[in-house]
Amino acid sequence: MPSANDYYTLNCPTCSDLQRNSRVQMTMQQETIEGVVEDIIFHNPDTGWTVLSLSSPDPRRMGEETIVVGKLLELQPGETVRFTGSWTVHKEYGQQFKADAMHLVRTEASAQTYLASGLIEGVSKQTARQILTHFGAKALEILDETPTRIHEVPGIATKRAHIIAESWAEQRHSRKVMVFLQDHGITAGLAHKIYETYGEDTIKEIQADPYQLALDVEGVGFKTADQIARGMGLSLESSERVRAGVLHALATLSLDGHVYAPRPLVAEKTAEILDVPLELCDPAITALIKKGDVISVKSKQGPSGNLEVLYSPTMFENETGAAQKLLALATAKKSALKTEKAIARIGSDQSQLSVSQPNRPGRTPTQRSHRAARQHHSPNAGLFARQWLHVRRNKSRRSRHHYY
Repeated sequence: MPSANDYYTLNCPTCSDLQRNSRVQMTMQQETIEGVVEDIIFHNPDTGWTVLSLSSPDPRRMGEETIVVGKLLELQPGETVRFTGSWTVHKEYGQQFKADAMHLVRTEASAQTYLASGLIEGVSKQTARQILTHFGAKALEILDETPTRIHEVPGIATKRAHIIAESWAEQRHSRKVMVFLQDHGITAGLAHKIYETYGEDTIKEIQADPYQLALDVEGVGFKTADQIARGMGLSLESSERVRAGVLHALATLSLDGHVYAPRPLVAEKTAEILDVPLELCDPAITALIKKGDVISVKSKQGPSGNLEVLYSPTMFENETGAAQKLLALATAKKSALKTEKAIARIGSDQSQLSVSQPNRPGRTPTQRSHRAARQHHSPNAGLFARQWLHVRRNKSRRSRHHYY
């Protein structure tokens, strides 16, 4: 039976709130767990969302499995992985570990399991043992650096060794890129998009200019590129960052409804977003104009009569394209008006009017010629002509707008 103090503690609203908040903080606290991947329960290659079971490498906890979820690169059963994240409780599936980051752990046991997983073409369980016997625990590192060293392993034929080396090199590039991007906080789904864009040159391209990602890869914005750049140690006032900031400022202004913006405003917006000195922005704008990433137009509507305004190439193309279409519509309307006037002139000029009627069954050539002659000399010939042209025009319109 609980004591009075226990009763007070259990029923005190303040204490209950503190206990509940403590549980929430414990749930959200970042932790690191390590284990061997037992089974891939679910993996979405587009988003990277993965559900897997992880067993502890500790012999004392043999048989214990942990469910790990998160956006991860594609793993294989048998790989030893270290996950960083927090514990959560799913209302249907219970306790899970939500991983925010992962790192592959190289051990001799995990190396053998990985080699024999079937991921590397030409490597069976027996071949995996041969590789480990020859290279030892550093087999994966050695093959990552120089896949062609597989030829050194006794008992592996030259042709098979060549197949293994090619397959290993292909897997090495993609996995190296995925680990590099995830180390910079990029989700697996977005990492796949980046790898599809740059291929084996992904790391080299990103290291050359991480801000180019925002231009080349759909789904990567300035903030993501800036996160990678800062993780790589790029200066906050670097020319690459300021140029990318100018493009981001133009995009931000376009979201506010602006097709273009005056050059001083773009410079001020860039300095504000990046928190850099204003004098760094103008040279960056000039460099982008020379490169063609920003369109500069002189406007006579400014207070000085010669205001320079800036467009993104997309907005400039949209505005000029819309203007061309409006001009084409205006020209088309003018032509239609000329056509109506021409029809009126034809109706009034009875002496030059000649309307041919379609041949109809039941009439002889003589009857048709007499009918045409009566219309030619009729005082209402102009009216008949306009009505006939009106009917023909309506038929043409109906045929154009009829969808089958």
